[in-house]
Amino acid sequence: MPLQAGQVLSERGMAPHQVEDVTLGQLLPSHMIGLREHAKLEAMCRDILAQTATLFRAIRWCLGAQAWDFATCVFPGLRRCHELANWLRHLSPAAAELCLPLIAGCYEHHDLLLGQLLSQLDEGTHVMVVSATGNASTTSSEDGESNALSLSGSVPRNNGLAVIFGPGVSHRLEITPRSLLDVAPTILSLLGVPYGEDMSGRPLEDLFEGGLGSKAIATWDSHLVDEKARMNPELAALEDTENDRANDQEYEYLVELGYTDPIDVAASEAAIQCQRNITLNRAISLMDAGLIDQATSVLEELTCQNPDWYHSHSLLAESYLRGRQRFAARKEVDWLTCHGFEKPQLYLLSAAIEIADRHFDRALEALCCARRGKAMPLGLSLLAGTIHLRKCDLPAAARSFQQSLEHDGASAAALDGLAAVKLHLGEYEDAAIYALDALEKDMRFSKAHYHLAVALYFLNKPEGALQALNSWAALEPRAAAPYRWMARVYRMLLANTSQAEVCLDQGNAVIRYRHHLRELARVEDTSIPTSAP
Repeated sequence: MPLQAGQVLSERGMAPHQVEDVTLGQLLPSHMIGLREHAKLEAMCRDILAQTATLFRAIRWCLGAQAWDFATCVFPGLRRCHELANWLRHLSPAAAELCLPLIAGCYEHHDLLLGQLLSQLDEGTHVMVVSATGNASTTSSEDGESNALSLSGSVPRNNGLAVIFGPGVSHRLEITPRSLLDVAPTILSLLGVPYGEDMSGRPLEDLFEGGLGSKAIATWDSHLVDEKARMNPELAALEDTENDRANDQEYEYLVELGYTDPIDVAASEAAIQCQRNITLNRAISLMDAGLIDQATSVLEELTCQNPDWYHSHSLLAESYLRGRQRFAARKEVDWLTCHGFEKPQLYLLSAAIEIADRHFDRALEALCCARRGKAMPLGLSLLAGTIHLRKCDLPAAARSFQQSLEHDGASAAALDGLAAVKLHLGEYEDAAIYALDALEKDMRFSKAHYHLAVALYFLNKPEGALQALNSWAALEPRAAAPYRWMARVYRMLLANTSQAEVCLDQGNAVIRYRHHLRELARVEDTSIPTSAP
């Protein structure tokens, strides 16, 4: 490695927030912005792309710095995208739709980078591209003189896909499945190094014109070779059989004493873990669908069956909070804290509960605890901005919302937070722009319609304000505030008092309907006694 490599490579690192939106769009299409986990997905995709870019810059510089006998680089982004897709597949039906474009975009992105690396190599270089997933996308050289041969395997553990091209690679051979374990012996043979006969693979001689002329030795682990076994294989095999028989007898004796078979225990634990993960994913799907009561019921049963499982308690606390059961949510958070699960996400949840209770200083203390980790958790800056906005600390709120955009990516909530800040400052044009940006991310974000309507009202644009208010009313049918703002627009900007009265009547009807629903819920609640004891 060149002496200047350390300094040069450190300067070529890329941070997740430096990934351009165009590049991010290769993995995360813009139409998936409505997903509940979009902010988390965007952060993970940015991290994958940043890591890939850093590795690409490093290997590209290394290839150009000096001539190498052998050079290799591992890009874990493909594996990470497959793992992310597998997680999405079990998250929700909507999230599962992202799996195919995520994987396809990841391979296209790596394919472009591979093409740039190949442009640095001369015709006398052998290149081998290997993917353990079996779906690698490859690029050959533009001059067409290099021969290529694809190898596809059928065994997921040992096989995948490889592309080999360079001098002497045959293109007349019929393609047959080969093992990825053959890659290492082939590389050794290309370098003129003998491979070990105890290696599981063998050089791919028939892929090269005239073969490789490979040589073999017994093993590269010569210090581990049993000299007696080498001199007398039959005796070594007999001793191995005797040892296996003795081990079996010891195992049977332990079982008789009451010890449980560890294989059976592992299988049972795996089945239990699988079942509770399925139940947990079902609860997440119910929460994504807005069925909070059903999700809470599933999580309560799951928590009762697995009282010491952190994930069910954590998700149950979130479900309670979304169902406006703050006391129950706080109880779950306290349980998690008392059992030592002091993770950043737990403090974020605690901060959200304190915000709902209007304890803003306590919420800020919880966020300070969440910052103690090495990395800032997703959503922290957004929560901080919400707290500062509630406290009317507008400069701090603006900074927090801006940090959320830089760290977590452009989200409707952060953009709408900036719109609210601009409204408080009387900068109505900027407020309208931020609100429109938020609605571009999520048209169902009702607060953004509200802030847009208010900004347009003060900009003396009644038609646009009424349109935004109608959208707000459609998204929140039990809210009376949209109709009161409509009445204000008709009265103050359009001088239409009769229509203003109609809007006020609509708002009052919504309030009466809410009261009616509360009465029905109180009557149907059997826990409330009908008369004094």
